[in-house]
Amino acid sequence: ITRSWEHPRSGYVVDHLTPDNYIPYFERLIKAFPRPSTQIPQSYFIDSWEVETEKLWSEGFAEDFQKIFGYDIIPFMDSIYEPVNRQYLYDYMKLVSDKVLEFYRLFDSTLNSAGVFSRGQVSGAPCDLISGYAIMDIPEGESMLFEPEFCAIPASAALLSGKKHVSSETFTCL
Repeated sequence: ITRSWEHPRSGYVVDHLTPDNYIPYFERLIKAFPRPSTQIPQSYFIDSWEVETEKLWSEGFAEDFQKIFGYDIIPFMDSIYEPVNRQYLYDYMKLVSDKVLEFYRLFDSTLNSAGVFSRGQVSGAPCDLISGYAIMDIPEGESMLFEPEFCAIPASAALLSGKKHVSSETFTCL
């Protein structure tokens, strides 16, 4: 994937849809970060989704789609965002959401298996936001790019999933 939020600039982005591509990255980060001896639990942070969300695709996506929905999505991809294709767009986005939520689940479980908490922003991700925030050990809101009311989403996810802590990126931009 080479399209980032800095359009029209192009740069490499981790493939968020294919575990075989991002799990080694998670593991490499865990090995790279220092692990000081402390009684305070550590958490690793994942920032908001800053990757283009249109026409996300990965190796095996078409096959996964066919298996789940029973039809080929490829003929609809050139015009997927046209109103006439809204049912196909819904199915496409459902699979993208499921794959993105798996990304967050594996981020969380990989960290947890190393004795580290996950803390993260799910804002901007092409997934069900409540579900995404509920996966994080510490859901984090973002009152920087969004109105302060947006922080009700991670706070609600924390409440619904029994989390005791929520954090917020606040006042980092004017």
